[in-house]
Amino acid sequence: MDDPGEVEAISLALELAADLLLADDRKARTVARSRNLAVAGTVGVLELAAQRGLVKHPLYLWHIIRVFEAGCGVGCPVIIRWL
Repeated sequence: MDDPGEVEAISLALELAADLLLADDRKARTVARSRNLAVAGTVGVLELAAQRGLVKHPLYLWHIIRVFEAGCGVGCPVIIRWL
């Protein structure tokens, strides 16, 4: 992992025994899972919010597209599944 912020986030999640770590970076997610941390990405959080009625469908899709365009490790099959 190259990003010190990701390293710090994982360290803090371990220290606090966090229920969930929010991370989109593929390497950070792999490292976090290897340390038995539950991990969710931005798209997963948006999906949960949509399921709970916290965001409206068009807004949810807009956010997914923005995440995809930003290159945050979300692949086409994931996007297509939600469309």
